[in-house]
Amino acid sequence: SDYRVIGFVDKDKKIQGRFISGKKIYKSSDLSELINKKRISEILIAIPSLSRKGRSELLRSLKKYPVIIKSMPSLSDLAEGNISISDLKEVKIEDLLQREIREPIAELISKDINDKTILVTGAGGSIGSEICKQIIKLKPRKIILFDISEHSLYQLERQLLDDASCKVISVIGNITKQERLSRVIESNEVNTVYHAAAYKHVPMVEKNLLAGVRCNIFGTLSCIQASIENNVESFVFISTDKAVRPTNIMGATKRFAELILQAKAQEVNENEETKTRISMVRFGNVLGSSGSVVPLFTEQIEKGGPVTVTDPNIIRYFMTITEAAQLVIQAGSMGKSGDIFVLDMGEQVHVLDLAKDMIRLSGM
Repeated sequence: SDYRVIGFVDKDKKIQGRFISGKKIYKSSDLSELINKKRISEILIAIPSLSRKGRSELLRSLKKYPVIIKSMPSLSDLAEGNISISDLKEVKIEDLLQREIREPIAELISKDINDKTILVTGAGGSIGSEICKQIIKLKPRKIILFDISEHSLYQLERQLLDDASCKVISVIGNITKQERLSRVIESNEVNTVYHAAAYKHVPMVEKNLLAGVRCNIFGTLSCIQASIENNVESFVFISTDKAVRPTNIMGATKRFAELILQAKAQEVNENEETKTRISMVRFGNVLGSSGSVVPLFTEQIEKGGPVTVTDPNIIRYFMTITEAAQLVIQAGSMGKSGDIFVLDMGEQVHVLDLAKDMIRLSGM
């Protein structure tokens, strides 16, 4: 009852010009005229089986119109009663990413996790929490959530306990305190460490140099030493593409941390008594992670603007947070000691175009 349907659009020439319940089926080329004449405010996409590439192309063809675009749930979801017609989804910016999401390789993704004890530092952060959610699905023996923020830990623990079939332990702690970290690893007999704790907001680290150095450099040193001391099997460091020829302090601290880990990996390789496998994974911007431009733009659009783009020529590579977490886990299990993995982030995106797309998708 909230909608007044004007008509349907289909590329099948055999049905163009026919009617469904008195509403005409149009061809795509009629859209522009229809929108203007009939004052259309929303377009609903009812092709749930569309591939990511096909969906992206369709959205690109529609984004020039001043309308809100929403997508319909699939018929199977409707039939099973999981969702109703009222669950029309706003089209998200990730739908414009052309790259198909890669399915994880089962053998790689479960190798370091299944029936093992896992510790995630920075577990309450956007990347850390998604890694935890992926780990829980892979049936670990135990997962330890380590974070300095009580609030973030509390929220994550609540989310995980709904799905967890393993023991979940929350530890409030600072990664620079090596002795404490070492006790946690030893008492829980940790097999795998995912080190996601870091200060990663570029402007914030520029204003807080000492905090950035203490956490990103000395925190990483503390984590790797505690892990090697206690014979952790696999240590995976979450790095950034900003560590490549760094132009800011955040990138420089991450590169410094990589160099520490490479040096430690060499020590491990030369010492037969230690067995910790060290790998590093670099990736670019993750959609929806804290500090990403996407939540910032969303907030600015909701307020009615303005949307701030600091440099019209800036490009970024984007990836969904779920895919990033799955690829981190897989890369870690592939690593030989000291390897740096760089994730294929797909096509580059102009941040200015991204801002314009987001404004258009919101119907503004």
